[in-house]
Amino acid sequence: MKLKRIGGIFDRVIEGIPAGSLIYLAVDPTIASELVLYQLCGVRKTYYFVTERNPRRVEEEMKGAGVNLKDTEIIDFRERRRNISGIISTLRHADDANMIIDTFVPFIENHSLDMVEELLEESMDKDVLCFLVIPGGACEETIARRIAYMCDAFFDLCADRIGDEVVVKFAAPKIRGGSPLTKYMRLKIGASSVEVDTARDIV
Repeated sequence: MKLKRIGGIFDRVIEGIPAGSLIYLAVDPTIASELVLYQLCGVRKTYYFVTERNPRRVEEEMKGAGVNLKDTEIIDFRERRRNISGIISTLRHADDANMIIDTFVPFIENHSLDMVEELLEESMDKDVLCFLVIPGGACEETIARRIAYMCDAFFDLCADRIGDEVVVKFAAPKIRGGSPLTKYMRLKIGASSVEVDTARDIV
């Protein structure tokens, strides 16, 4: 089984993800989670599908975060998000690539899991990692849990309030075919950067 490194801060804590994996990336909508997503970009060829934000703003933020835009293709999918053929076609022809769908919410508004099933089918035996970004509370919980079960890996980016401080944490409790990260690590999110906070243990 071929393991692919993820890149950025993730390489310090996760040995790799099996190629062809579909990854549920749960993010807290109250923090700048996109800066963590940008850690996934530019490590290899990256297709970044934008379904709900302004792609020009995404590009500017990536530049500020030091993303290698030469290897990152930002695709405006706001108008085409009901038509999944563009994403499936990209996946079919991708090689040694990351695919990020930010966010996946528009594709599950009708409680349909058809696209998840098609992505699972197409990504099998492909040299890709496909990330489905789903903000917490953005879809019905039963559907979210079903998608999380279907996906090969589950990443959790969350924030807790501890006293007067907001603490950002990350874990990857499920990685089929790989070693999970079951203990949360604490992150420091700045204006345009993300670092692993090794100063204190998780409370």
